[in-house]
Amino acid sequence: MANQTIITLKSENETLRNKLNLKKKYLFVNIDSEIIRPSTKVNQKIVTINKGRNDYVKEGSAVINNFGLIGQIYNVYDNSSEVTSLISDQFGVPAMLETDLQNSILYGDGKNLIIPFSSVYNKINIGDIYVTSGLDKIYPKGIKIGRVTSIKPSSDTQFVKVIIIPFTRPETSAQITIITPVGLRK
Repeated sequence: MANQTIITLKSENETLRNKLNLKKKYLFVNIDSEIIRPSTKVNQKIVTINKGRNDYVKEGSAVINNFGLIGQIYNVYDNSSEVTSLISDQFGVPAMLETDLQNSILYGDGKNLIIPFSSVYNKINIGDIYVTSGLDKIYPKGIKIGRVTSIKPSSDTQFVKVIIIPFTRPETSAQITIITPVGLRK
């Protein structure tokens, strides 16, 4: 029993240290929150969190954990909010390869993230990592999103479909951080 308590405390300590590093890294307002419950609405994976309008949460804010991007605030209520998962087919995020400035938009397809039409001349390889590009001013540059797991040919020989597995999903997290650009907070 004491061993399990030590393991739990070490895990919580590591999570808190990672959150502190996130706050230092991004010049945005960070709000710590917890996931209350997962649910599904109109074929979208949605999670409810315990922070809302009374905590200065804004619609459209990015939601992350220490593994990477989880999604975006979808609805805000007084004391809770709903988060759309990045794999939702309603989701898109400006991204770039971690080692390159090659920009793309990643779209959710209900299971993973995809780039539906990427030029065959783009240098994308299995195992490449995508991060947020920061171009939209919603997601700070450099948040990890996912890893390329397959590149499939399309009907047009000039394009391929790129499949990206996210590093994290809302249903696998309890502690999250909401990132709001400073100008959006009132």
